[in-house]
Amino acid sequence: MSLTEVARLAGVSAATVSRVLNGDPRVRRETAERVATAMVDLDYRPPDATDRRRSDARSRMGRHTGRIALLIPDTNVEALRTPLSGRLLHGMDAPLHEAGLELSLTRLPGPETLPRTLDRRHTDGVIVRAAAHTPAWLAEALRHLPHVWIFETTGADDGADRVVPDNVAVAHVAAEWLLARGRRLGLVLAWREHPEMARRAAEFTAAVRAAGGEVTAATDAEALPTGLDGVFVPESGQLAATHRRVTPRGTALIACTNDAALRTALQPPPACLDIQPEAIGAAAVELLVRRLAQPNAPARRIVQAPRLVE
Repeated sequence: MSLTEVARLAGVSAATVSRVLNGDPRVRRETAERVATAMVDLDYRPPDATDRRRSDARSRMGRHTGRIALLIPDTNVEALRTPLSGRLLHGMDAPLHEAGLELSLTRLPGPETLPRTLDRRHTDGVIVRAAAHTPAWLAEALRHLPHVWIFETTGADDGADRVVPDNVAVAHVAAEWLLARGRRLGLVLAWREHPEMARRAAEFTAAVRAAGGEVTAATDAEALPTGLDGVFVPESGQLAATHRRVTPRGTALIACTNDAALRTALQPPPACLDIQPEAIGAAAVELLVRRLAQPNAPARRIVQAPRLVE
């Protein structure tokens, strides 16, 4: 039973029921008795004063349910099981605990359909892990909820808070690492429509050419020419195939991957640029907590530096 139902049965406002619960002397005795009778009839048990104070404090911080969601905008359940999703969740755990928030992990139930729980009755806010094909309608659909984007999106920016990896730094560190090993370099990029991968590829190519090197781009490892000094793979999908193709030739290999298990399974392990998803997840929680407490604050963009693993 809710306070609103007590108010309806007693024939008073919810604010009057609240005043009765708080012992406000301005409430008439007859009114207080009607409220008390309604509470008994409905078996309503009000929270104690401490719980009410906590509820008031949560409301001042923009929280009503104490729950937020991590939305992966994909209708495929496999999108929830990637190493990237696991590392993001791991990074979110500590700041969620510190903020006293619970997290639900969800995906799109169908085309142009939000999960039913993504409204203010069930969820205080949402963190959205953008994907290569993040649908254009999603930004508009989320305007009713405080939200933070993780990663770059295609299409127009909706002006929301955002946490992104430093893709320029990823590309430049990869270029510097490979240029130390030679000037004839390769680039394997199958996922050209992904804004993050496209940015890494473009920045890598520009950095290599500015240093006097050559870049041969291919959509898969089999198309790479022989005689390269090194190869950059901007994402995990092509890493294993590229490793099989170039490592026996003694070609240097560096990749941007979030899958530590994949890297260590490859022998010898390639150099790796880790975008640090744990730090990205933690920053996203912190931004959302700030957004809940300050709904009109200017949007922030946090750029997370990569870590070179050799």
